[in-house]
Amino acid sequence: MEKQPSLGEDGELKQAAKKNNIAICYATDEKYASLLGVSLLSLLEHASPGNFYDIVVLYRWLSEKSKKRLESFAQTAPNASIRLYDMGAYVEKYEGKLMVRAWWGIEIWFKIFLADVFRHYSRVLMLDVDTIIEEDVAKLCRTRMGNQWVAGCRDLKIIRITRKNSDFQAYYRNKLDFDEQTMHESYINVGVLLCNIREWKKCEVGKKLVQTALNVPEGGWRFPEQDVLNRVCHGHIFFLDQAWDTYPLDNEVVECAPADAEAWKKACEKPRIIHYVNGAGLSKPWINPGTPMGERWWSYARKLPYYEELLYTNICAIIRGEMNKKITEQANRITELEKALTELGTSQTEQKN
Repeated sequence: MEKQPSLGEDGELKQAAKKNNIAICYATDEKYASLLGVSLLSLLEHASPGNFYDIVVLYRWLSEKSKKRLESFAQTAPNASIRLYDMGAYVEKYEGKLMVRAWWGIEIWFKIFLADVFRHYSRVLMLDVDTIIEEDVAKLCRTRMGNQWVAGCRDLKIIRITRKNSDFQAYYRNKLDFDEQTMHESYINVGVLLCNIREWKKCEVGKKLVQTALNVPEGGWRFPEQDVLNRVCHGHIFFLDQAWDTYPLDNEVVECAPADAEAWKKACEKPRIIHYVNGAGLSKPWINPGTPMGERWWSYARKLPYYEELLYTNICAIIRGEMNKKITEQANRITELEKALTELGTSQTEQKN
């Protein structure tokens, strides 16, 4: 199969192969670029020879080192290409208008521009960086989803929290117009999202997503791009088997509705995609190797040519995090002590007077 490793002369993305083209998309920044390699490696290890894996990485800035590193993964698979697509024009247009947080950069919003970026495609599978692939994604990409706009798995963690938390219930009722039943039946996680680009263009889904995203509600979005996608795509979602977006099993499962708990446990028995979302007592496997299913992530990570660098970088990050935590604790103690001394001085002055 002939590769098309670069963009066309018009700068637009075209399918990398004429037949059996499987389009997969990630979004990353420099911080997560090396971690993305783990997901890429797992995806390519489960690729089948009869397909061509057309992988596109959306970014706004990456170092030359990270670019070359990501592109090099295609050299390990004769039936895959990896292209980097600069989203700078979208960032320039919408930065400062789309809600971001310290731990969520503007890259999370790249999902809402997929119909424009992939205008020459019929569908594309968008994956988050914190996933590993345990099954050929071609099977997922060929899901018969009819004219539904997206396909995804229900977000069992957020659904569980909403059942127990009145603040979450109020948020989703007021911001998304989702009552408890709608939330339970329809709310999906967008870390594994199959997008029907043909229907997006036909129904102007991208335009609706941008309009909704820009209309930031008072207090902001709780889970920005996920809440926007759920609000806009509600009623146009094909629900996937939970194994395609498997969360590591934790103690939260006992608080789920019985049917949800059973679906979660079943997915963990034979996951197709493992998604390391945070939860009670959980962390990312590169931060805590003891995270449930973390050994699967590390089984791919140790095959990377830059494995030692990955270890070093994350150990340093953990140490810095612990040091910053201690510094913050000490600063708070000093502030409390200064406040107590000030109050004591004020009290003594008042007694003298």
